[in-house]
Amino acid sequence: LDQQRGDSEDSEDHSKLEALEPLALGLLRTGRLPFVLRAYGDSLVDDIKLAVKRTISELLPQLTTCSDASEGLQAPGGDEGLAAKLRSLSSDSLLMLLEAVFTAVQAHLAKAWEVRAVVEKVVSAFGSPPSVAAVEAAAGPTGSEGSGSGVAAGDGTEVCEARRRLCKETLKANAASISAACEAAQGRWSKLLAVRASEHCELQLAEFVSIMEASIGFVERSEKMCGERSRALRHTLHTQAKAFLEAMHSRCMGSLAQLLEAEKWQVVDVKDYFQRLSDWLQQANPQQ
Repeated sequence: LDQQRGDSEDSEDHSKLEALEPLALGLLRTGRLPFVLRAYGDSLVDDIKLAVKRTISELLPQLTTCSDASEGLQAPGGDEGLAAKLRSLSSDSLLMLLEAVFTAVQAHLAKAWEVRAVVEKVVSAFGSPPSVAAVEAAAGPTGSEGSGSGVAAGDGTEVCEARRRLCKETLKANAASISAACEAAQGRWSKLLAVRASEHCELQLAEFVSIMEASIGFVERSEKMCGERSRALRHTLHTQAKAFLEAMHSRCMGSLAQLLEAEKWQVVDVKDYFQRLSDWLQQANPQQ
């Protein structure tokens, strides 16, 4: 049944894409396709934000309960807010939440990518008019034959130029729509990580690496779709990685200091060479 349902959905999506091509061509011929694509981009951003919000609201209560039960804690109350619930998640629960968000966002971005491909195909076909030379040749020789042919050739050139401008504007709006969608998805992912910035500094190395690998996979996938680097999300990952390394270094230095303080030291005889070396170091650095 699941296989049949999946095949039915794929067939339905394919039918919608086939119906989209003549619709996009009609909108392009009337010059309204760039406007429609900008409106589609705004709608796509809202859909992605809503999908992330719905995924978190459905999955977070279950993950919070499981995380608190495994740690022997009481689940946070409703008045503690979403941020407190996110901070209370274990690393495994957070990974499950990130994977669910990735899946929800990926579904919308994949459809947006298919729409982009259809629009590019339509624009490519529409933006291949006869050359200017062909238009002038069809209009007839200019000059001695009269001004009518010159006007016709000029009109053909203007039509070609107007068509090029329309195709350029359409492709720009098409790219901007999926770019805005990817930016919205990256922004939601960045907020999820930013809420838990202090908790991530206390994770074990393997736990932190797992979260970073999931985030990098999401970044690379979204960047491939929109064709632009996600500077904001990459900055968040870089900042948290730096903070984690500093916190881990501080913990290791504290443990080393405690170990050295607890170590029992005894006075022993050393060779004259080591004593002369120690005296030389003290003379070379009297302030040390």
